[in-house]
Amino acid sequence: MIASLDKQLGDPRDPAAPGSRERALHDDEQAAFPQTLYTALDAWGLHHHYVPRRLGGQFHSFEELLALTRVVAQRDLTAAIAHAAVFLGSAPVWLGGSDDQQRRLARLVLDGGAVAFGLTEEAHGSDILASDTHARLADDGGFVIDGRKWLINNASRSTAALVFARTRPEGGPRGFGLFLLDKRALDPGSFAPLPKLATHGIRGADISGFTLRAARVPESALVGPAGGGLDLALKTLQVTRTLCAALALGSAQSALKLTLDFALGRQLYGRSMLTLPAVRLALVESFVDLLVCDAVGRVAARGLHVAPEQFSSWSAVVKYFVPATLEQAVRRLAGVMGARHFLRQGPEGLFQKVLRDNALIGMFDGSAAVNLQSIAAQLPFLLKAGEGGEDPRRASLFDLSANLPAFDASRLALFDHGADLVVGAPPPAGMPASAAPLLAQEAEALAALRREVAALRDQPGAMKASAAMFRHARAYCDRHAAAACTQLWAANAPRLDPLVTDGHALVLALRRLSGLPLDEGNASFAPVYETMLEWHRRGGAALGFSHF
Repeated sequence: MIASLDKQLGDPRDPAAPGSRERALHDDEQAAFPQTLYTALDAWGLHHHYVPRRLGGQFHSFEELLALTRVVAQRDLTAAIAHAAVFLGSAPVWLGGSDDQQRRLARLVLDGGAVAFGLTEEAHGSDILASDTHARLADDGGFVIDGRKWLINNASRSTAALVFARTRPEGGPRGFGLFLLDKRALDPGSFAPLPKLATHGIRGADISGFTLRAARVPESALVGPAGGGLDLALKTLQVTRTLCAALALGSAQSALKLTLDFALGRQLYGRSMLTLPAVRLALVESFVDLLVCDAVGRVAARGLHVAPEQFSSWSAVVKYFVPATLEQAVRRLAGVMGARHFLRQGPEGLFQKVLRDNALIGMFDGSAAVNLQSIAAQLPFLLKAGEGGEDPRRASLFDLSANLPAFDASRLALFDHGADLVVGAPPPAGMPASAAPLLAQEAEALAALRREVAALRDQPGAMKASAAMFRHARAYCDRHAAAACTQLWAANAPRLDPLVTDGHALVLALRRLSGLPLDEGNASFAPVYETMLEWHRRGGAALGFSHF
């Protein structure tokens, strides 16, 4: 399926292909919507994978959806974000809508209609509890909605929109609702799109907003129970934050491939650029970062099926760690590109677009600060000592050949009161000897983090948002990533490509996450460097521990 989608998009070096580099760069220069690529995605049927099978769609698993989205993000992040926004806008209905709402929206999406998620407002940003959009009861039992939504993807192009609105004047956790609006059914003049916003990255995306003026909607427009809008919005973000990993992975993978294309043909000082130690180091660091983030993202996508009740924290870990790590990787690669990363034309011209586009991912569905705060608030529960025993769920979580259970949205929760299924996993047997010292160091780092958080817990007010708690939240993300890499490697080693069965990539991943330097004196450096070059020779397709 992944190969089929990639084939549909054509050779990226062919200017006539819908997913070509030249087309992506041209659309970006014109700040034009990537219609050709978007149409090719629809023709392949990507939107069918946003709809549950029971409603006529082809959604199978979040792991599959992550992989499909990643393929598109490698070609053009603008198109990937625009198309994936249909799933974002639909997800609240799949999670909490009535049977009738789900059937109606499924028909709209399967027919190629776009959906927008009207959550944020210009005056309030991520503080959605301050929303000024109001929905008041009408005499006929429906609602009248007034307000202005801003910085919304697909705001103008969409056929339908999910709108987050205040249903009680005082607001509060039970004072908001989510409303499914079919724009075609609204009274003329009650819906007005706002002008397209000029953005630094994803220039061609339909990022704008809309104003609602006495927009009358029936009672059936309310998604979920009265007063349940905040709960449903937050649970939706648990799913979509996890899938943001696909956007960052695809974009950073594109950056690495572009950089290797350049570096392999570049001569400096009478020799290949790749003979320079600083260049090799930057490339290997970025390659290893991609491997780590692949592990974090893929395990999380499977985790939505295995342990959805943990995703108030787990989704925040993924949404903070993967975009932040890969944004640094792309910036590091820009250093290898040198002056070429400023060019907007020629074979290297696409890199500057990838650099700008990739930087936006960390702001979607909650910024780094928002996600770190969420992690920090749940650390005492996530770091419960003594709860890392055997758990049968881990078999289907880490073993990529194991079947996944069906996703159960009813198990999503607003707060995670249990120990992390990933971080709490027992040390696996049969690990490479070269990884043993690093795994021991990881165990001590986790124990130290537990002690530090426990000490803070006993200090009045210390568990509130603070620099210390943010530092511990970042450290926790590193421990989670190390555990994901370790467990994924251990569970799948017999099926791995011979390139990585020796464990060298795992060793460098653990070194990165422990804050240890990578250098050519390390016995694992040269094998991983050669693995990276072999990946590029194979065409630079899917990248990760699980793919070699």
